[in-house]
Amino acid sequence: MYEATNVHLGDYTDESNNKKITCTDEEIRHIDAERKEPTIETIPVDEIAEIRRDTDKSQAGFKRIGYAFAGFGLIFTFMSVPFLLAGVFNPIAGGSYLSAVLCWFGFWMFYRMERGILDVLEIRVENDWYHFFTKKEGTTFDEILSRLPHDVVNRSTGPD
Repeated sequence: MYEATNVHLGDYTDESNNKKITCTDEEIRHIDAERKEPTIETIPVDEIAEIRRDTDKSQAGFKRIGYAFAGFGLIFTFMSVPFLLAGVFNPIAGGSYLSAVLCWFGFWMFYRMERGILDVLEIRVENDWYHFFTKKEGTTFDEILSRLPHDVVNRSTGPD
């Protein structure tokens, strides 16, 4: 039996370790213990028709955008300091204050959106698809694929 934590079913939402996947010779089981009553989704191995593997980069790169906002936030903050010290409030001072606040808000917003590169495993059973997500750092899905029978169709677009 193989068990891994922080594997999300359907959508990658947070960094919770209360979601895990268990793989045995007979079934793949996803347990979501986030709720008071944990939900368990079971996929029998002999019913698996197709497996796809991919890498999701759509949630990566937001920190860089946040850093760009932080750079402009520093510029507008330094522009605002002389106006604050002089006690001046005119359209130029107001614009630099507002721009600094909006840039720091943009930094905070984009910095929080960063999830990193995700590893994706898609399993088809009849007409239903199960989408599993985890951080790209580990070999979670490699271990699961190695435990499945070799006659299962494995169409991998491959992790980058």
